[in-house]
Amino acid sequence: MREQATYAPSLMDGFWSDRPYFGFHNTYRYESERVSLDKFEIFEAERTRAYFNWVRYFTPDELTGDLLDAGFADVEILGDLAGAPYSDEAPQFAAIATER
Repeated sequence: MREQATYAPSLMDGFWSDRPYFGFHNTYRYESERVSLDKFEIFEAERTRAYFNWVRYFTPDELTGDLLDAGFADVEILGDLAGAPYSDEAPQFAAIATER
């Protein structure tokens, strides 16, 4: 993911409202904290709204530790949501956590 700015009438094909609107979507990255922010601002004739979606990035070891600390019994790290083997070269991974 990279920093970006997008703006358009009916941003995201009218997802945000049934009424006419203009939308702004900004993505900010905070590398040292390993988080990103997707900020959506929606402007309609009668109101303005803002949504903030924060995303935290984990390593497989960090996520495994957090899940085990939260009470899960076992964590399996996979390469994707379809169950491919994990590769530390891949940009993403999936985790399956088993309840105790």
